[in-house]
Amino acid sequence: MILLAVWAFRKPFLFKRHKNRYLNSSLEDVKITEYFNELSKLMENDKLYLDPELTLTKLSAVMDIGSKQLSQIINQVEHQNYSQYIAGHRVEEAKRLLADKKYRDYKIAAIAYESGFNNISTFNAAFKRFTNTTAIQYRQSLTT
Repeated sequence: MILLAVWAFRKPFLFKRHKNRYLNSSLEDVKITEYFNELSKLMENDKLYLDPELTLTKLSAVMDIGSKQLSQIINQVEHQNYSQYIAGHRVEEAKRLLADKKYRDYKIAAIAYESGFNNISTFNAAFKRFTNTTAIQYRQSLTT
């Protein structure tokens, strides 16, 4: 018990509580929910993530809020940063296309570009991160 106490005393960072990152934010929980619902509708209906040139600034302009506020909303609701959030939508689109018979003969690179990625290495890294498999393996698993 004493050894454990000495060990814990030497590593105080283990017991620090994380400070609320957005403690001074002017966004209220109700507004966060409203903005996130609007963001979700834009992603589902308008599929803005398909634009390879989409940036946090462009998306915040579409939503008519500040980019810092939009970043905060994504962080607080999805526990991801903007890039991860958009990449997740793009990977889901790629998975949908890979499963679609109309896209069976498309190369993986074409699927990546159709999903909004602007280069194949970013696509491969994101696909692997979100699915724990490669796009080729994912496609093969659909046919077996």
